[in-house]
Amino acid sequence: MEKAEHPDKFVLPVISRRRFLKYALAGTAGGLLYPGCAAVCNPVWNLAEAAPAEAETKALPRAAVGHVVRVSADESNCAGCGLCALVCAAVHGDAVGPSRTGIWIDRRPFDCQYDSVVCHQCDAPECYYACDTEDAFYIDEKTGARAIDSDNCSGCRQCIEACVFDTPRIRWDEERQVAVKCDLCSHRPEGPACVAFCPMQALTVVREVGA
Repeated sequence: MEKAEHPDKFVLPVISRRRFLKYALAGTAGGLLYPGCAAVCNPVWNLAEAAPAEAETKALPRAAVGHVVRVSADESNCAGCGLCALVCAAVHGDAVGPSRTGIWIDRRPFDCQYDSVVCHQCDAPECYYACDTEDAFYIDEKTGARAIDSDNCSGCRQCIEACVFDTPRIRWDEERQVAVKCDLCSHRPEGPACVAFCPMQALTVVREVGA
């Protein structure tokens, strides 16, 4: 592997899942039709030659200190009030709205379920790799949080599309046309505001290896 500028980091090739599947399927089809040239034609084995303009490199970021989650079902007293979302928006700007928060509640009242939806701060964040806009997506120096600088966001939504969860953990702010996500409130010495101000103490910060 090629070493990055810092001796404790390595540079890894980055390619989106969509592009990977496209090349993999193309290579598989070629192998079925022309078995003798499968090894030569399969772009998965010759990725740098097949798409030199699309392959990029980014240093594998250090792990985040953790991520916000609901406490165990037995201990959680979440009432679905949504105060966590309001507080999140309030401490990150001068406006409060559902699209300006990095945490929100998935309400299913008929099932009596109120689930907190928030970024898992993945160790290998595809959202981070997918962003091509300079200084828009960054790794916070203090918390290791995968964060977005909305002032530099171009509004391409590549990070949202790249999120590995069925419900993306990145919100889209319709008014500002930018992406918004949890940054673990790195500007607050006390930590995430949603955890601190939850009246039911239903949120906490945990570190899960490999998340």
